[in-house]
Amino acid sequence: MVYLPFEDEFRCADQVAEGTQFISLSGSDIRERIRTGRKIPDWATFPEVVEELQKAYPPPRTQGLTVFLTGLSGAGKSTIAKVLYARFLEIGGSSGNPAGRRHRAAEFVQRADLFQRAPGY
Repeated sequence: MVYLPFEDEFRCADQVAEGTQFISLSGSDIRERIRTGRKIPDWATFPEVVEELQKAYPPPRTQGLTVFLTGLSGAGKSTIAKVLYARFLEIGGSSGNPAGRRHRAAEFVQRADLFQRAPGY
């Protein structure tokens, strides 16, 4: 499907006369715009489709992050966790609940000893 701006309508690409001006965004283009937080033109797709794609491809600023630290005892896992925690607090900017994030991150750092040794090792 392509959009004909002068006619303000959509047509299949093979039904457009040669030389007619049209605008087109591929599915990949739309996903990339959503991923990067750029606006999707009204003519590009239905609003319901944009809503669903925004759920499936959230912009980086709203995505979560998981960090797994493994290593031998004394390798610095807790130190790295504390540095990451401090850096994440400095960066901030998430739309989530900051108090909840701090609480969960602090709990993780305080309970880092749980990850020092796996049972049976």
